[in-house]
Formats: sequence, structure tokens, C-alpha cells
Amino acid sequence: MKPIAFVAFCEDVLKVKLTNGQRVLALVAIDKVDPALLDDADRELAGKLGVDVLAPPSAQMVLAIVKGARIGGSYVFGALYSLWRALTADVSTLAPGEVAVALVVAPDLRLARQVLRYALGAAESVPAIAQLIESKTSDGFVLARHEGRNVSIECLPATRGGSAVRGRSLVSAVLSEAAFFRDDSAAVNDVDVFRAVAPRVLAGGLVILESTPWTESGLLHDLFQRNHHEPQDAIAALCPTLVMRDDERTRLIVHNEYLRDPENAEREFGAQFIFGGSGLFFGPELLRGAIVDEEPYRSKGSFESISIGADVGLVTDASAIVAVGTRGDTVTLCDFEERRPKKGSPLKLSSVVGSFCSFAERYDERVIVVDHHELEAGKEHLPAGFTLTPCAGGGDAKTARFLKVRDLLRQEQLRIPSRLSKITNQLSLIVSKPKPGGGTSIVLPRRAGTHLDVASAFILAVDSAVGGGFGARFVRAMNAMADREKQQPTGTTQNIWRDAMNNCFLSD
Repeated sequence: MKPIAFVAFCEDVLKVKLTNGQRVLALVAIDKVDPALLDDADRELAGKLGVDVLAPPSAQMVLAIVKGARIGGSYVFGALYSLWRALTADVSTLAPGEVAVALVVAPDLRLARQVLRYALGAAESVPAIAQLIESKTSDGFVLARHEGRNVSIECLPATRGGSAVRGRSLVSAVLSEAAFFRDDSAAVNDVDVFRAVAPRVLAGGLVILESTPWTESGLLHDLFQRNHHEPQDAIAALCPTLVMRDDERTRLIVHNEYLRDPENAEREFGAQFIFGGSGLFFGPELLRGAIVDEEPYRSKGSFESISIGADVGLVTDASAIVAVGTRGDTVTLCDFEERRPKKGSPLKLSSVVGSFCSFAERYDERVIVVDHHELEAGKEHLPAGFTLTPCAGGGDAKTARFLKVRDLLRQEQLRIPSRLSKITNQLSLIVSKPKPGGGTSIVLPRRAGTHLDVASAFILAVDSAVGGGFGARFVRAMNAMADREKQQPTGTTQNIWRDAMNNCFLSD
């Protein structure tokens, strides 16, 4: 392919409509256009991105993009850039038969292959490029260029990103989601990967680091701090979502996420690094504000409803059960119990289930919300009239439960009696960990023979209390209707089912 600028390649050859943010960043960082020559609107946008100064030659070999979600970073500056370099890079200096590589490295192979699929899809969308594809595998494809040279686009996980590139000549290197790089031992290896690839990129090519941010540490953070607005050894761009893609649907998504979880939204869409590297999910101020000078509640008392959550552990983890009471918009921790196994003496499931049911019975409650672990086995030991009901499964449902509890803390609608405040010790250890590509995962570290089991049970109980456990509420309503049927018979089971369903839906 004849030499062609990157923006022209995207828009004229691939027929990809770049957003204004994508186009301005590509013009300045890849096509080397002096920002002073842009029109007023584009020059203002370059200023927002932090690429409003013409980079010296020492900074024109590395592009660091700190990005918000949904900006097309992996697609435009990962896949399309790699394809453009594979087709247009000067490879005349290579030895006969040597295959140059446009390399993509990501935290894991799944993410790396996603970028590769974008590049392959773009290549196959243009017949003149599609006919150049000589071979393809799940980890790469080879382009046979017209002058007789072959260039491949390949992907690797960060675990192999340092060692696997030795001896290769690279037309480009894209380090996708670089803030999340780890090696086989889970140690951060972003610098090692960068040092392995940077010297091997041929003239005219870039090492592009594009990632949603994480903590105020690591290679991406250091490059950004040193070069944003003042390029020295890299061009560093700050690319919040709404600066790069300001359409109505994206604005709505960002708005809703800021309402749901402002801290995560600031990182994921505002492209802001997490201050000080802290990932604590429940801050100390939130937890301290929930503690009240009240005694534990050993019975239902004046609460409108009681919800029970439990976490079952038998060998290495503890078993814990928690009761919370609801009165109006306020949820109060009533009490909890924890049983820890001794070394070489695991807990017996039958004994744990029996004690759980005795605990629930104190509150005149027959439904216990648990996770799926040991659920079916536990049912075999249930006394008559008691029910174990599972919480919603999956990582997203888990994150939603934790967010719900944090929202209650912020709204001062969650109360923890001072005699039970040691539960905050476990809650304070819970960590939120950003995921590459967006989203948050919740991590419960193991501490002193516990996997924060009381905290886990507490989260399940609160979630059920504020509407997260439809199954628990349905069973609870069924039991209540059955008790009413015994006292004032209506003569039909159908009425019990109908009333139970109505009660559950009305409570949502």
C-alpha cells in the first residue's frame, strides 16, 4: 500500500467515522500535525486532551493514552493503528525472509485477541486488503505485502509480553490496558514489557500504551505525569469519555454511572487515577458514621421485617449468620454469630445449619439467604419449615449488592449497634479492584482464619432487606400466608400463591 496518513487510512480506506476526539488525537500523535495548524475548535480539543504542544523528536516514539471507557481506544489506537502500520511501515531494512510484527499485548489473552479480532475485521472489510491475508490463527494473521514482504499482526498476554518479543522486529507495539499488566507471579510487569518492546520498534512506529487508569503508580501514571501538556519522552493524552465521544446515549450512560458509583465513574469515565492507590470499598468515615449507641436486638421487637443472611465455611473459612431489621427506610444490624473451624477439625454442615436455624428462629424468621456454595448439601439438614434461598449469582450481582450497602451508608440509612461494631473491622478490609476495560470487582482478602465471612453474610442480609432477594421475600410471604391460612382458612392453596406473589411485587 502506498504511504497514507493514519487519519486518511481510517476515514478514506476503512470508511471508519472517527469522533472529533479520536481524529484530533490521531492527527497530533500519529500523523505528527503541529497543533498550532489545527482550526480553532480542533486546537481547543487538543488542549483538553493535553496534546496542544508539538512534541520534540524525543517524545514522538511513545503515546500514552489515559482513557475513559467507550472511547474506542482499543479499536482505533490499538487495532486500526496496528493494521495501518502492518500495511505501510518501511520494512526495507529487514533481512530477506524476516517477518516484521505489529504486536498487541494485553493483561490476558482474551483482551489481546479482542484487539486482534478488530484488526482482522477491519482488514477483511476492504477487498484490496482482504486479499493480502496469507494466513490467520486465533493469535495473529499475516499480510503478504505487494513488494514481497510479509508482516504479521500478533497478540500476547502480558505474562509473556517481555520474554516472547526477544529477537523480533516490530513495526509497532500496542500495550492495551497497560495499567493492569501482571506477570505469571502476579507481579506488575508493565515496565518489563515496555523495555522489551520499545527498542525493537522500527523507525516511524510508536509504542502506544492505552488504558483506563488504576492507581497513582506504574508506568502509565509516570509517563502521564511527566509528559501531559509538556511532552519530553512521550506524548501523553487524557481522554475522558465525554471529551472523546459526546453523544446522547454515552452522556446518559455516564450520568447514570456517576449517580450509581461516583468513585468508580470518576476512574472509568473521567479517566482519573485512584488517589494514593487506595482501593478500600468502605471508607472509615462511612463506617464510623453508621455506629449508634444501641444494644444488639435479640428478637424481632418493633422491626417491620427481619432478613437473615449467612455465609457457610467448614474447613478453612468460618461460618457466619447475620440478622438485620427494617424500620421505614432504615436497616439496623440486629446481631450476628460466627463459628470458626479449628485446625484439623472442620465444622460439620449439619451442626452449622442447625445453629443457623436456631439463630433465625429467635427472630421468628424461616428464610436464610446464602450464596450457592454448600446450598444443595445444606438443604438436606434443614428442619421442617426452614428455607435456604440463594442470592443472585455472578460478579455483576455481587458488585451490585456491595454498592447497595455503600449507598445506604452514604444516606445514613444503615445502623450498627456499638456492641457489634467489630463487624466494621471486616467491612473495612474489603477492596474494590478496577477491571481492565471497565467495571469493578470486589475482593475479600483472607485474614487470620477468616474470609471476611461475617461481612459477606451482612451484605446478603442487607441486600435481601432492601429488595435484592425476591426469592427470599417470596418464601417469606408464602410462609406468612400459610400461617394465616391455618388461623383463618380460605380453602384454596391458589389464594396463598396469589397473595404471596402480590406481596413480593408490591415490596419492589
